[in-house]
Amino acid sequence: MWSVNACGLLKHIDGMAKEPADPISNHAPNVILNKAKTALDMQWKKDLKVWKQGKAIVKQQIAGTIPDSLFMTCP
Repeated sequence: MWSVNACGLLKHIDGMAKEPADPISNHAPNVILNKAKTALDMQWKKDLKVWKQGKAIVKQQIAGTIPDSLFMTCP
């Protein structure tokens, strides 16, 4: 897992990396947000994208260490 650590993603393995919480999650979907809330929402979406990419990279690194013979196949 040195490569994961080198990418700064070790916290995804030990559970310390938490998914960013939506700061305005309690608004109705059709409500127009003001400028400040729109900026906050856009930043959250960027942070969430980075977090999900890190999670996917770590999953792929872990899967790459498991031999194909251990993966189960479904009929």
